[in-house]
Amino acid sequence: MNIVCDYNEIKNKIIEIRRKIHMHPELSFGEYETAKEICAFLDEHNISYTSEIAKTGICAIVGNPRADKCILIRADMDALPYEEHTGLDFASVNKGVMHACGHDLHIASALAACYILKKHESELDGCVKIVFQPGEETTGGAKPMIDEGVLLNPEPQICIGAHVTPEYPTGELYFRSGALMASPDDFRIVFTGKSAHGAEPQNGINPIDAAAEFSVGIKQKLCEKIDFTHNVFTICSFNSGTANNIIPDTAVIEGTFRSFSTNDRKTAEEIMKDYAKSVCKKYGAESELTYNYLYPPLINDAEVCGDVKQFAISEFGKEKIKEFEKPLMTGEDFSYFALSKPSAFVWAGCAPQGKKGALHSAEFVADEDVIEICARLFAGYTLKYFNN
Repeated sequence: MNIVCDYNEIKNKIIEIRRKIHMHPELSFGEYETAKEICAFLDEHNISYTSEIAKTGICAIVGNPRADKCILIRADMDALPYEEHTGLDFASVNKGVMHACGHDLHIASALAACYILKKHESELDGCVKIVFQPGEETTGGAKPMIDEGVLLNPEPQICIGAHVTPEYPTGELYFRSGALMASPDDFRIVFTGKSAHGAEPQNGINPIDAAAEFSVGIKQKLCEKIDFTHNVFTICSFNSGTANNIIPDTAVIEGTFRSFSTNDRKTAEEIMKDYAKSVCKKYGAESELTYNYLYPPLINDAEVCGDVKQFAISEFGKEKIKEFEKPLMTGEDFSYFALSKPSAFVWAGCAPQGKKGALHSAEFVADEDVIEICARLFAGYTLKYFNN
């Protein structure tokens, strides 16, 4: 068995599909054409699947769904609301939408893994579920797919996934057991005062005063109760007013709190709410906090993560396998799979020669060789899992 040769058989088609999806990106839960492209490939290779899960999600199945053993591979599908500025021949033609987080590469890797696993289906003493998930960039498609039964009939014992990153060279894989990625909660606070003429502040209540004092003082208040070694609080937006001579009715602050602790998340919400009200009382203003509990933190199972890592060392060489020293403060809704089943999530370097552009930027460009790396990781580890 030579997985590299297997991949090379389908490489040109996989690259073609990736570029077509990149050229026609779709936003969260609107990935209808993307889903059609995935289903067409699965149909061509006689791979069974269920579609329209959580609107656009797909679950492909390779192997015997009645067997005891089952493993799940997950790839996300959605793009971001950015105008692309990469200059690629296959740059987005959908205005204001771009695959700036590499999900087109994730799709391509999972499709390649489907092909390889289907070719070796007779060697699978069990079943592989390959999940193409919508909506990772917004409210998350993992939980809706789970709620609609993607983890049932058959039920996987473990789940694996990967994410590309241009921060590291192509071929390098980054692991971390335990806490890997934070919960990405967000918040919005509306400070309400009383509008008046800018020349007559005595006749109004300026919500900007209260919002500004809150912005300056809130971090200290949070630090009194929360250890920021593995927590992040950031105010990212402050909006108020429409003219230079009108005291506005409202001022709005928005931001994010990142954490690995359910208790810290609840504490942060309480402190923000109480402090905003305390500040507003001084100015005669009012406040209303909306705190959104989003994805849970992504926690890699130590045994599964270690097992995938050992396979990666044997497949790619020890020098290519790296370890994150500390968890990442970004969020990822694969965490719902990891919360449900022992799981491993891996980061794959995809930095192209001579090009720069971070994830979530309009200049993001990736080395397409990362598709092979992820496909070999998914398919190779799955075959090893069943052989064991």
